[in-house]
Amino acid sequence: MKHLDQQQIIAEDDRLAEVLADGTVFTTNPSVYDTWCRLNLNNFPFDSQECEVNIGSWVYTANETQITTNQSEIKLDGAGTLYEGNSEWEVTRIRAEIKASVEQGENFQEVWYYITLHRRASYYVFVLLVPTFIVTTLCIIGLFTPLDNFGNRSERIGEDRNFRLHDRIAVYVLAEIIVCCIGVLITIAIQMAHQRVNTRLLLPPSQKMRDKFPHSKPDKMGMRVLVTADGNRERSSIVDEIQRTLTEINEFLDRTKRRDEFLLYWVKVFDRFDVIFLVILQIANIILTIIALTVNF
Repeated sequence: MKHLDQQQIIAEDDRLAEVLADGTVFTTNPSVYDTWCRLNLNNFPFDSQECEVNIGSWVYTANETQITTNQSEIKLDGAGTLYEGNSEWEVTRIRAEIKASVEQGENFQEVWYYITLHRRASYYVFVLLVPTFIVTTLCIIGLFTPLDNFGNRSERIGEDRNFRLHDRIAVYVLAEIIVCCIGVLITIAIQMAHQRVNTRLLLPPSQKMRDKFPHSKPDKMGMRVLVTADGNRERSSIVDEIQRTLTEINEFLDRTKRRDEFLLYWVKVFDRFDVIFLVILQIANIILTIIALTVNF
């Protein structure tokens, strides 16, 4: 597989294999795979992307290893489906195809998975497209609308009698730009803080969080750090191999669940910060607008 990052659940020496009398060998490799693909953004934000994931063996030829897939089109609908998107992407189609290649006179097989993703464009529509359209529409209307009922045309701001109005508008626009700059700085600070607590697995210094996440330890600064890795385990006998393997899988799932709960907690915390600063800056925006319309500078 190319462009792939693999996180193994069970160490290679701890995997089990089943050998049948006819020479057939069954084995499993539970892992978490991260891959990436190139995006074509020509139709952003109404784009769909198709990512390719190819799996094959470059050690054993097609005569030695036969790669098969039980279905060429993977069903995404219905109960029990394991495929889902996220807040930005929706998985619309997954298909599989067996391909053959020739390298140095030897035949090899690969299974190619084509994953089609469709972007959820609602965020970009309401945050970027709609506001841009409204501002541009108001700008065009203001530029090409006559000044009065007699159809007179004149420069809107440069008239002597409008100098005072011009000053008011200039101060108002400057104040609004300052509010936007403050909002940008606060957003950057929140994003940096969120990134730091996620990458460093920091917990808030409170007893409630220590009780919620007992698997934690203090770092050099005294902050509680979530523990998601296991220490070294002693080797058990072959009789306990299956039980130990199942235990490792369960522990991996528990650690994954614990980390997801940790990340979800911080998402909720920073969501509250977003709402608080959203309300504060909107109130500041309304106050500035009222002052600009009612108070003389």
